[in-house]
Amino acid sequence: MNSAFCENLKRLLDERGVSMSELASSIGVAQSTISMWCAGQRVPKMSGVQAVAGFFNVDWQEMLESDEDKKKQLEAARFAELFTRLDDHGKNLVMTILMAELKRKEERS
Repeated sequence: MNSAFCENLKRLLDERGVSMSELASSIGVAQSTISMWCAGQRVPKMSGVQAVAGFFNVDWQEMLESDEDKKKQLEAARFAELFTRLDDHGKNLVMTILMAELKRKEERS
């Protein structure tokens, strides 16, 4: 089951002040279906994910991403932005450190 979808759906319902019955009526499913999605008892088909995302005006991929996934994406984007600002010497230093840390981690595993 995709717990990220469940958590994101509950969060959006709460943040936007939308009831399960309002969402269900708007996207053409039973209220019990929304309830099962919120409880993590069922996961919608892709068309359901897209319908919910469209209702809340968010990207459908966002519905499937956990907070941890979002945090990792932000960290990666921040790292990439900072890395591109370095000159060649700085980039080489960063790469040397990264390779040494990866080697150290592999040796500990």
